[in-house]
Amino acid sequence: MTRLRLPWQSDDNTVVGYRLLQEIGAGGFSTVHVAEDLGVRRRVALKIARSRDRGTQERFATEAAIGERLAAARGIVGTLQHTRTKDGRPVLVMPYYDLGNAAALLPDGHRLSLTAVVDLIQDVAQGLDTMHRQHYLHRDITPRNILRSSELGSALGDLGCARPFNSTWQPPWTEALTPAYAAPEALAADGVQTIASDVYGLAATTWALFTGLPPDGQTAGVPEAAAQILIQALDPDPARRPGRVLDLSEALATAIPTPAPAATSISGVPGPIQPSSVRPASDRLPSTPASDPAEPENVSSGLRRGPLIVAMLAAFIFGFALVRMF
Repeated sequence: MTRLRLPWQSDDNTVVGYRLLQEIGAGGFSTVHVAEDLGVRRRVALKIARSRDRGTQERFATEAAIGERLAAARGIVGTLQHTRTKDGRPVLVMPYYDLGNAAALLPDGHRLSLTAVVDLIQDVAQGLDTMHRQHYLHRDITPRNILRSSELGSALGDLGCARPFNSTWQPPWTEALTPAYAAPEALAADGVQTIASDVYGLAATTWALFTGLPPDGQTAGVPEAAAQILIQALDPDPARRPGRVLDLSEALATAIPTPAPAATSISGVPGPIQPSSVRPASDRLPSTPASDPAEPENVSSGLRRGPLIVAMLAAFIFGFALVRMF
């Protein structure tokens, strides 16, 4: 079916300074493309509006302002530049996350391990906490809005619904929050949300990453260690949820610690278990090869004292011989 194009809409996505490579996402009001930044020769993501009407201009300007304030925050996909297409439609330039979104992990057989889910949620919680300290709420935390990168880790994107604290602004129906992940108060008539609403969204997203589906009242598939933590964070009463997103992520990290490899002795017999803070070798960045270890202190000190003892003994014998001679 041919899409009706309004007079202020265009299919010319030319953006000065960028070469579009591939469309990787589309919504009602925008498309997302991988592009090459011709100035610095790097890949970026361009969010290009479908139209240039006043409402779209205002929406993109709001998202750009929030994204620019959070551009340096870990765990948030910020805005690098706010520009336009050649025909005047707004464009947001953002970092490119090459591993796609976390929703792609939900089909059976493709989900992350328990510890990988916890690591991902910790990254996102760091970004959300930064947003909250800047007095913004994300308001639409879902697996689809969590992006993953082989270099940048995991981060929360799509700030189109982000708003300042205590905002009662409700997006039009075409931009509605995702009901399966939204807190009950977010879907209420007044729509007033707090940090507790983002805690709910993060908990619902964690639930989906563990089970493949958003919360449905059944704990099947949720790790036993995490079930009660998530159930509390999904409480219909915001006052009963954890006070911060970091409280939720830290509780999950404590309940599901990163497993540690067993140490091996020189003889090959397994040694004591290392502290849980030590990550598996596969999860660590390659390190610089270590230099040759120093000799043990008792061996090296013994080697240094040997010649001294021999010299002292020889001097004693020589002195004794002189006494006998005289």
